[in-house]
Amino acid sequence: MTTPVIVWHREDLRLHDHPALDAGLLEGAPLPLLILDEQLLARADLTPRCQAWFMQNAAALRQQYRRLGSELVVRQGRPERLLPELAQSWGVRAVHFLQSHTPYGLQRDRQVAAALRTVGIRAEAHDGLYLHRPGTLRTDGGEPYRVYTPFMKRLRLLPRAVPLATPGRLPPLPVGLPPGELPELKSDIPLPLAGEAAALAQLQTFVSQHLQRYHQTRNFPAKPGTSRLSPYLTLGVLSARLAYHLAELAGGEGAQVWQNELIWREFQAHLLASYPDTLESPLNPRWQGFPWRDEAEALAAWRTGQTGYPVVDAGMLELAATGYMHNRVRMVTASFLTKHLLIDWRQGERIFKALLLDGDTAQNVGNWQWTAGCGADAAPYFRIFNPLLQAAKFDPDGAYVRRWRSEPGLPPMIDQAAARARYLEVAQAHLQRAESPVIM
Repeated sequence: MTTPVIVWHREDLRLHDHPALDAGLLEGAPLPLLILDEQLLARADLTPRCQAWFMQNAAALRQQYRRLGSELVVRQGRPERLLPELAQSWGVRAVHFLQSHTPYGLQRDRQVAAALRTVGIRAEAHDGLYLHRPGTLRTDGGEPYRVYTPFMKRLRLLPRAVPLATPGRLPPLPVGLPPGELPELKSDIPLPLAGEAAALAQLQTFVSQHLQRYHQTRNFPAKPGTSRLSPYLTLGVLSARLAYHLAELAGGEGAQVWQNELIWREFQAHLLASYPDTLESPLNPRWQGFPWRDEAEALAAWRTGQTGYPVVDAGMLELAATGYMHNRVRMVTASFLTKHLLIDWRQGERIFKALLLDGDTAQNVGNWQWTAGCGADAAPYFRIFNPLLQAAKFDPDGAYVRRWRSEPGLPPMIDQAAARARYLEVAQAHLQRAESPVIM
């Protein structure tokens, strides 16, 4: 009789290009397991839309397993406590999983591996969520990369594994093992189609219809120029390795630019793995203690799309209604909050994390720090997105704004030129203080 091994799913809700599942098949009979982590479920930023999106993709994964003759077992609890108990009671000899790279995920996986060792069961972590293991790429001087372009060039030179195919058939669960229930949760917004079949279909459509013109259309929010695959990548419903591979096969300038966006995702994961304190602290130490303004009314106006700047308000209304915002508009809205309103980037990061279906931790933190000017590879602090000029350039006929802001807009809550001047004055004064030696 083949000894079962657990394949533990977390942010990898797929069967294609899944090295842990592949390893489980080589070692024994994979027993697929999803643990609803009580610590994660209790987080304040896990909003109804995010919970429902996760559960719908988990349900789709269960259906995929059933089509292949197996079943996804679902349990709820703390993984470090539950996994050793389940592994012992099921008589498994190993637990295979795709390595997480967030600070919480790394700590959880270390705790689980230690707990499994105490009962004589192996924990096998596999790469598979990224093109290259985050935090391991180094400069010639042995330091983590802090600038994107040399990171991108180096990563492009590295060999990459060919994405793994989906297994054709899987062994059934042991007789009498209850599969457990997946909660059916209600979202506060309409959600995209869930599951890897939907993700793979969308990837194929993007590659065949939009990829070749991506470099020309990606910055125009009213056009169908982007892939809209980020919600699937965030939950591992779609393999980044497969997406990159298909772009490689397609070739062309659009594919190159889109691959660079996938590498930007790698870069942000690399930064968080290398500098976990950036969850709360600026990567650039010169920005420690920056005098952000604590203005609840201004923050609320920004969050609800009531700033009086059409593209900013349209972006925030799109986010509230769909769980998504076009990337160009994300940069404009984030710049407006941090530089025009002088509100702490962490405030905006938390709001985005709660509302986005693609609220990937590393991406969200890294991109907010980049826009605020305090992160890696950040634009100079004096580069400020002008929301009026951005709208004129990338939404020239106002189609995007009209789509999301149907009512007449409010008057601007702040004068753009005055706000820019105020930010520059505050930033220059702060940076001068940060660079001045302290005389004791």
